[in-house]
Order: sequence, then structure tokens, then C-alpha cells
Amino acid sequence: MRYLLDTTTLIDVVRAHRPTTSSIQAHLGQPDSALYASAISRGELVRGALGNPEGRRERESRAVEELLGHLTGILPVTAETADAFGEITAYLDGRGQPIPSNDAWIAATAMEHGLIIVTTDAHFGRLPWLRVESWAEGPQI
Repeated sequence: MRYLLDTTTLIDVVRAHRPTTSSIQAHLGQPDSALYASAISRGELVRGALGNPEGRRERESRAVEELLGHLTGILPVTAETADAFGEITAYLDGRGQPIPSNDAWIAATAMEHGLIIVTTDAHFGRLPWLRVESWAEGPQI
């Protein structure tokens, strides 16, 4: 299976949220699994790490780089991503159900590449054509 890890999922791993971390580690070892992140998520993670106090900033920046280095790849924003972003935001705006802009870009990346989004954010479920999973324990989306 091919997955796009949403920023919330990646943050859980960086901060060692155990249920999500163990699920990702299990998928990393599977020959049929490919785990990706969006360039948008990378930017959000870097911003979060650099926003920490100095002592924690370096530690979290290293954790971000280590995690991203274990993924299959970081997917860039392309013209096709931008087109998918336009479709997604027009669809959601037309229903009065917008989602955060960065999440719309992440959904567009998943849509472009035919990936399953791994997240705990329920608003991805507003896009009926996307496949969404949660690897965290507790209420599932």
C-alpha cells in the first residue's frame, strides 16, 4: 500500500506518540508499503521545530530529519497538485466546509498520486474520493 502521512501523524512520531509511532515502524518494514510526506508537511514540521526554545529546537529538528529520511520520499508541489488543490477547495467551499489551506494542499498531493492519507484530522473525510486511515489508538475517523 502507498500512504501519505499527514502533518499530524508526522508530529506524533517526532514527539514519540507511541501508537502512531509503532504503526509507522511496522509499515516501514513492509516490502509492499511506501510512506510519503508532502513538501507542505515538511515545511510545517520545520516551522514547528524552529519555533521551539533553543535546546528543544535542535533535538526536534534532528528528529524531523531522521523521520523524513526513513520515508520513501517527500512529494513536491507540482502543477498537477495545484490543479487538484483548486478542485478540492472549490468542492469544499461550494459546500460551506472549507478545511485549513495546508491540509487542502496535502489532500491534493494524495489525490495526484493516488495515496491513502494517514491522519487523525476528521476533515479529510469531507473528500469522499480520498481514502483516509488513522493509525492512532482511540476514536477512528
